[in-house]
Amino acid sequence: MNIAIIGGGASGCVSALRIKMNNPEANVTIFEKNNKLLKKVSTTGNGRCNLGNINIDSSKYLNPFVIDEMLKAGYKNSSQEFFEDLGLFTYADEEGRIYPKSNQAQTVVELLTKAIFYKKINVITNCDINDISFSNDGFLVDGQHFDKVLVCVGSNASVKENELELLKNLTLDYIPFQPALVGFKVNEDIKELFGVRASATVRLGRYSAKGEVMFKEDGVSGICVMDLSVFSSNGTLSFDFLDDYSMDMLWMIINRKLKNDPYVHLHNLLFGSVNNKLLGLFNKGFPNVKVSTLDKNVLENYLRQFKEFNLTIKSTYPITNAHVAKGGISLEELDLFEAKKIPGLYILGEATNQVGLCGGYNLWYAFTSGLIVADKICK
Repeated sequence: MNIAIIGGGASGCVSALRIKMNNPEANVTIFEKNNKLLKKVSTTGNGRCNLGNINIDSSKYLNPFVIDEMLKAGYKNSSQEFFEDLGLFTYADEEGRIYPKSNQAQTVVELLTKAIFYKKINVITNCDINDISFSNDGFLVDGQHFDKVLVCVGSNASVKENELELLKNLTLDYIPFQPALVGFKVNEDIKELFGVRASATVRLGRYSAKGEVMFKEDGVSGICVMDLSVFSSNGTLSFDFLDDYSMDMLWMIINRKLKNDPYVHLHNLLFGSVNNKLLGLFNKGFPNVKVSTLDKNVLENYLRQFKEFNLTIKSTYPITNAHVAKGGISLEELDLFEAKKIPGLYILGEATNQVGLCGGYNLWYAFTSGLIVADKICK
């Protein structure tokens, strides 16, 4: 069996190794456009390589139905087991994120590249594949004949390349790439909040996420904000900076404060509850005002600023800033990554229209799709 793997990233390298483990006689060739394999993996997880997450479930993904199929097929822990079989020691942190014990992405890269060498997998670097054609007896990849072809080209997230022409040229439904796991630019002038980091629950439509928000000169970022970009890229972001307190609880605290200090000024009422720059912004319309002099409705509206601070999305930051991208080949075209119209052609990893939240969900998807395809090929 002669197999071409186009793309030497996470899904490409793992699928190549699994094929050789399942069938040592298979002839496997990886075609990689860069000068070395696993370029993105070497930088993932802030250099620590967030391999996966023990809390995998379909709600963490843009297109949950495929994740449900993968889990139903019994692959929830397969990528972690695969790395452990290669001799990699791993651990999970308190949020379920799986890392190598070394806390170094380079450990994972070296482990995989050495295994690829020992398994005698052919690797051709600095190679751009321009054409895949298919017939009844197999495939031609830039004129070379193969029995099976795996397209693992990834997306153009975080890099400067234009759309991946190879995906666009396949006779499959292709969705243009858009930034995901990325921050948002907003319409409002928020320069005075530049540099602020604040804990909040953030809502965008029917989705919400909790974590640290980072304010930029023209927008917002932070893991919770980036997670929301998986599901939507327009609308109004609503921030609750006092998410541990209901309005009733806030009123109770205020009444207690007023009882102890009837002359308390508004700018001292919630001092220490949020970042001082945020407090200054919310207090702008109330210079040196005593709380006891305010109408209840005015005070209610003041408090709601902390729980319903709204910013309207102008756009996402560009795809070069994104961790991953939505888009690629539609998952409706695939049966667990094999093209329904073209048996023997597989599209996996970032080349498919799938995105997961931060926390190892995207690498889990890339690695696991590679394992699934390799196992299907070698049945």
